Amino acid sequence: MDIDFALAWNFVDPTDYDRPRQLRFRHENQAQASGAITGQLIAVIAAASRADHGDTLPISRPDVSYDDIAAALDGWQHWARRSDNTIDLDLIRQRIHNAGLD
Repeated sequence: MDIDFALAWNFVDPTDYDRPRQLRFRHENQAQASGAITGQLIAVIAAASRADHGDTLPISRPDVSYDDIAAALDGWQHWARRSDNTIDLDLIRQRIHNAGLD
């Protein structure tokens, strides 16, 4: 199951600008005994019309807490924004790295 971040926006890598992606937190349906949801932050090409539909980049390592991801990305709509509908995926990666989640 995936939790999507801002479906209307494109998450792009500055070195791969022509491949817009969606940012998602992929997790299993069941939470751990503690109630925490764990999974992996990924970037996916979601446009069904593209030949590379489904191409996935890992952004975090597997089995990280959704709460830790959310804390690391707090305010991403502002600090990672490049235009009205474009988010800089490299800045997202840097935040995940700085939080020790990669």
